[in-house]
Amino acid sequence: MRHLSSFFSRFVPAVPPHLAGRVRVEQVDTLASLGGAIGCVGVLAALGICLAFWRSAPHGYLVGFAALFIMIYGAAFRRSVIWRGRARPREMALRTYRIRNLHVGVIGLLWSTMPINLAPFANANQILLIVWVSSGLIASSVVIAPTLLAAFAISIPVAAGTFVSMLINRGAAGPLLGALVLVYTALIIVSTLHNHRSFVQRTVGRMELEEQREVVGLLLREFEQESSDWLWRTEANHRLEHISERMVQALGISEHDLHGLHFLDWITALIDDSTVAVSRLAMLADAFDRRDAFRDLLIPGRIDGQRFWWRITGKPIFEKDGAFRGYRGVGSDVTIAEEAQAQIAHMASHDSLTGLPNRLRFQDTLARAFTAPTPGFAVLWLDLDQFKIVNDTLGHAAGDALLTMVAARLRECVDASDVVARLGGDEFAIFQAVSDTPRATELARRVVASITAPYQLQDMRVGIGVSLGIALAATDARSPEDLLKCADLALYRAKAEGRGTWRFYEAAMDARAQARRSLQSDLRLALDRREFSLMFQPIIDLATSRVAVVETLLRWTHHGRGPVPPDKFIPLAEETGLIVPIGEWVLRHACEEALHWPAGIRVAVNLSPVQFRDASLLRVVDAALRDSGLPPERLELEITESVFLEADDTVLATLHALRSRGVSFALDDFGTGYSSLSYLRSFPFDKVKIDKSFVHASTGDSGSLAIVRAIIGMANSLGMTVIAEGVETQEQLGLVHAQGCMQVQGYFFSRPLPANGIRDYIDSPSPAALTAFATHAADVPLS
Repeated sequence: MRHLSSFFSRFVPAVPPHLAGRVRVEQVDTLASLGGAIGCVGVLAALGICLAFWRSAPHGYLVGFAALFIMIYGAAFRRSVIWRGRARPREMALRTYRIRNLHVGVIGLLWSTMPINLAPFANANQILLIVWVSSGLIASSVVIAPTLLAAFAISIPVAAGTFVSMLINRGAAGPLLGALVLVYTALIIVSTLHNHRSFVQRTVGRMELEEQREVVGLLLREFEQESSDWLWRTEANHRLEHISERMVQALGISEHDLHGLHFLDWITALIDDSTVAVSRLAMLADAFDRRDAFRDLLIPGRIDGQRFWWRITGKPIFEKDGAFRGYRGVGSDVTIAEEAQAQIAHMASHDSLTGLPNRLRFQDTLARAFTAPTPGFAVLWLDLDQFKIVNDTLGHAAGDALLTMVAARLRECVDASDVVARLGGDEFAIFQAVSDTPRATELARRVVASITAPYQLQDMRVGIGVSLGIALAATDARSPEDLLKCADLALYRAKAEGRGTWRFYEAAMDARAQARRSLQSDLRLALDRREFSLMFQPIIDLATSRVAVVETLLRWTHHGRGPVPPDKFIPLAEETGLIVPIGEWVLRHACEEALHWPAGIRVAVNLSPVQFRDASLLRVVDAALRDSGLPPERLELEITESVFLEADDTVLATLHALRSRGVSFALDDFGTGYSSLSYLRSFPFDKVKIDKSFVHASTGDSGSLAIVRAIIGMANSLGMTVIAEGVETQEQLGLVHAQGCMQVQGYFFSRPLPANGIRDYIDSPSPAALTAFATHAADVPLS
């Protein structure tokens, strides 16, 4: 039987190992449910055979045959009754399964003896009875096909016994009947295998589906117990039918109050009146009306005053006949994620220091404002004055604190509909939603008054200024970009005209800006076109009445414009960084020209703060001295106090490196900066140049004269030489000399001269101006 089962297992569907024990239970249960009917038929068949052969066959065999069947079928029936009366086991071992089918094998073997033992005593009609009963027994395997072991335990022994009995029957029909039995048995076996396959596939499919349902049910229970999401289900009328515990917790409403409540009603009761909430509720109601699925619908609201965001998904359920059953769905509390996303979006569009909208957000505000039919707004572009001084002297932390205070004051200056933004650094902008010239003027006045009021920083009172450029959308521009450009041009004019004020955009500003851009473009080509030249102005030593130093002055003669004033192109060169290559050119040519002068005369070259920010300055000075052959002691570099505004360790290291080479330094325009005394302590200058504004005013202003006297006295005490700039008259010369100034420069002695002119000046006898000065020097008072 084991080999038979192994053989037929090739033709039956494979059962997953974890389901094999459960399938065996189903097989035994099917056999047990048929046990009563099969037993009754079997007993009746056995009694019928005994009755039919009672006169011809041995009575002992027939009685024993019937008695055994009654006993075996009775035992099987009893076992079926017991099986049906008890709780079925979940699984059954293979050995137990085979033992339970053992009685079927005994019945099959017993029936197989019937045709062999009775055929010799049978007439033609009895032979047909034997074949008929045997065929019925063989056909019964189709009925019990779910239990393939039991089916073959009946059909195969009976078929074999019948075939053998037909062969030993001497009648002519015996072999033919045997062959028919074999053919019939083969057909029955095929049908049995088919039924068995169907039964196993159906059973395994049902079990796998049950497993899936169990897993889904387990996951849903775990989902409802542990997840922050919640499940919901409605009836066809959209009233809540299933309410999970998580849903009750999320809503803060009792299950009793929720049950039977219309789905849209409880959402309506919780959402706020924001535009977004009302819009999402309308979308949800439309989906319900159309019975459409919806996914990840984000709905905002409030519970006990706390803001929340829910993400709701729902799917309509329909019966097979198309009848609407209701909705099934899930809800998620995504408040934390939405708040984080909102924070990220806020950070992307706002300044992290002040919390104001940034440039990107401000441009977006302008773009939306320009979509209005009649734009009536303005942009005020602000730039803080003297902020850099505070930032450099008190530190970046103080600078950040100051910017935060400025932002707070700007918020107080504007209306609720206006927008204040930080564009970067110390630049701010204001979008004035409703504006015209008077309104913008009033706002600018409030801003200047507020921003220029003193600030308390680090136990210090500090003050800064502000300059504003104003552009009106109604008259000045047709796009956000143009409006910002106009405001920027107006700001540039406000700063150029003294700072601490505001200017409105004018069309002429754009023309000036274009001219400036054109000049900048030409400036980039000036070196290649060889449009630059050098002029030289002598600095006279009053003790020797000779030229001590010659200052180098840069001039630009444009090929089309003609001479361009230095005060126009030098600042432009500094802004664009072109001062670096231009300054290198000046330095090289000045050193080369100085070789034509007597050995005792130095050449002075002005250096821009921009050049000090360039890492190549030290290399450039070394190269100019090396290539020209000029001794470093004959080079004098003039710098202004602005070099120290951005001075760091690198700048100071460069200054000391140059001084160690023998190069001397003069502090130019002394007295016009912010902290001159601290600069004199920061670096040991060789000379100090008094700005010409003090020299000119000293003849009629006692205050200016006192400043000149103080500067000379302080410089002399520090061992520095003092140079008075801008000396244009005999009186000015006498005053500065009387205060102890021994080097002077100005038109009184000479205007700037070209290279050949300065050579002649140096080679000439003592200038006539000095001769006149010496004649009248004794008449000039000393105080």
